[in-house]
Amino acid sequence: FFFFKQKTAYEISACLVGSEMCIRDSINAEYMGNKQALENFEDILREADGIMLIRGYLNEENEFTKAFLAQNYIFKRCSETGKPLIVAGQLLESMINNNVPTSSEINDIGNLINDEADCLSLVRETMLGDFYNEAIQTLARLCLEIESKQKKARIESYSKERKLISQAIAHSCVDIVKQLGANAAIIFTGSGSTVLQVSKLRPMVPIIAVTQDEKLGRQLAMLASVITLNVGSLFEQASLVQRVIQFGKDKRILKTGDFVVITYGNVASLPGRPNTIRIEQVE
Repeated sequence: FFFFKQKTAYEISACLVGSEMCIRDSINAEYMGNKQALENFEDILREADGIMLIRGYLNEENEFTKAFLAQNYIFKRCSETGKPLIVAGQLLESMINNNVPTSSEINDIGNLINDEADCLSLVRETMLGDFYNEAIQTLARLCLEIESKQKKARIESYSKERKLISQAIAHSCVDIVKQLGANAAIIFTGSGSTVLQVSKLRPMVPIIAVTQDEKLGRQLAMLASVITLNVGSLFEQASLVQRVIQFGKDKRILKTGDFVVITYGNVASLPGRPNTIRIEQVE
């Protein structure tokens, strides 16, 4: 876990009020023992943009039964609130000394993906292992193959709190992708908000996030199913559509005849306030 208490989380958030990015710069926060952090988890989640779960710390400082329940709770609440969840540690530990994973590790990774982790990160496997290349390739292959078998999109709302325009656009985008059998979603974004919300709904197709902010692009690339494209300006979003479609064809995401669902805002639209959904067929 990146664990910190509510006061620390609030102070970090307050320092970044002016930022338009939904996933902000990494900050060295005060490390807290997991028991105390779990007690304050709801307050931390409310202030944080995302959660990083380092399972080794969770297991070391809690009884194993409580650690399992805590992990399930963290997954559930991140899914409900639309907060990205990064899981690190104890993924492919056997590959520190071996070039193939164990069956239990494969099953564990499959469960993490099914439970909707946004990002899986190796730690000791790449820091200390003799087979770090094999570990990276194994994790990438497992993620791609397991995700390719997932067919069901999460259409239901993940938030019972105040609804935003971007939430309505995100739900509509995923619903149209499902109804049309579209092959990708293209999202023009200045803040990352709509990309985050579409990713949490798991449309089961690639999401091409188009942004003019390179740092934001790198951050959004951590989200499930997201591929980023950096452009010079988002001012004429509608005119950029064919360029993005060509990018999808070059990446072998799209081919002639495919449908894509596109969201963007007009010139008067504010960051985080898309107001247009468009459907295109690839020529």
